[in-house]
Amino acid sequence: MFSRSDTQLLPEQDPTTWNGFHWQLAKGLAADSVSALAIYKRTAYGPNMTWSWTNAQLQWGLYKQTTNKRNDASKAAAEDLALVVANHLLSMVDAFATFRLEIRPVGDGRTEFRARVSW
Repeated sequence: MFSRSDTQLLPEQDPTTWNGFHWQLAKGLAADSVSALAIYKRTAYGPNMTWSWTNAQLQWGLYKQTTNKRNDASKAAAEDLALVVANHLLSMVDAFATFRLEIRPVGDGRTEFRARVSW
């Protein structure tokens, strides 16, 4: 709410709202109430910014549907990413467990490479 009155500017008092917070801030910054009201007029949301879902069931339904779709897509993306990471980790473990490369010296100064595959 921008003003608690239709005839004069009475700022919102609830500091948990945007306008109430800015009214508290304006009172702390300004030297007098006239200056505080001027700051409030510049920073608070005016009556043209008010919105209510009353008599807007279609818009509310579209908003909920869009939000649910976005949340579902985000959840699916996170699950897909977790699956890819798990697949890569499992593949790394599988590759490490099944293929071993051995390098060992041979008696005459040469080096022998041997690969061993475990099933």
